[in-house]
Amino acid sequence: NNNNNNNSSSNDNNADEEVSDENNTQQQSQHQEQQQQQQQKRSEQLRQQNFFHTGKAWQVFMPAGLTEPNEQGRDMVVKSFIEARIAVCEGGKKEWFSVVPGLDGDDEHATDLEKATISYKCQYIMIALKYALAEMSKPNRPKWEDCCQHAIDTMNDACDGFIQCAETVMRWHRYFCDANDAFPHPNPHAAAGKIQEPRFFEECPGAKLMFLSQADELISKDGLTAEKLASFVNKEIVKVELKECNDRRGDEDKLTRNDFLRSFGIGFGRRPKNYNDDDDEEEVTTMTDDNDG
Repeated sequence: NNNNNNNSSSNDNNADEEVSDENNTQQQSQHQEQQQQQQQKRSEQLRQQNFFHTGKAWQVFMPAGLTEPNEQGRDMVVKSFIEARIAVCEGGKKEWFSVVPGLDGDDEHATDLEKATISYKCQYIMIALKYALAEMSKPNRPKWEDCCQHAIDTMNDACDGFIQCAETVMRWHRYFCDANDAFPHPNPHAAAGKIQEPRFFEECPGAKLMFLSQADELISKDGLTAEKLASFVNKEIVKVELKECNDRRGDEDKLTRNDFLRSFGIGFGRRPKNYNDDDDEEEVTTMTDDNDG
């Protein structure tokens, strides 16, 4: 009987322990649920109070691939990046080359229009970011697209605008952001460390071969000069390429020499009579790239 009583008492104790463990587990589970609910409520409050706490803000303003921090400090990180980007754009507005990697001064390979375009891009982005920083923390906040449209309207009001679509500013900003707050060199050849070839040579590879062959020959004779190469281009290369072009076009659609040169963006003019190497007096046509003025 004593054994039976002991066994019964032991079973009762085990059952009590199991009930106690189950109660503890339920309490822990309830506590975790309460914490999660509180966190979700806190997160929702943060989202309602400040857009820069949200994951959307991280996607819009931060470089792709950057690890997202916890929500508590996310807004400070995002805002610090925006403020730094505004400062970079301020510099790019004044000195276009400051936002082009590898440049520490003006670059002759970029045209005035290309330089101005980069400065204008910086100005659009700067205005949009400043507006976002001031307005997107408010309850009735604008969208990022609205901020970019604000930049367009601001530039148009100042008579400096040349675009109308907010998507354009958004695209510029996305590239600028992912490229570590920088724009590529406007001349892709210069960006690759190469000087762009004349369009005439790009589209007429035979002309380039003739030019190089003549240059090699003059070098071998120690007689290479710019005058001799210019004369060879005018008297030989243009003549050959024009004939080949007109042979392809047919009798009723032939180009004049001047129209042929203009098709490559090449200007031409008359140079005063001079003496060539054969001591014959001639008037030579000079060619310049119209794109370079």
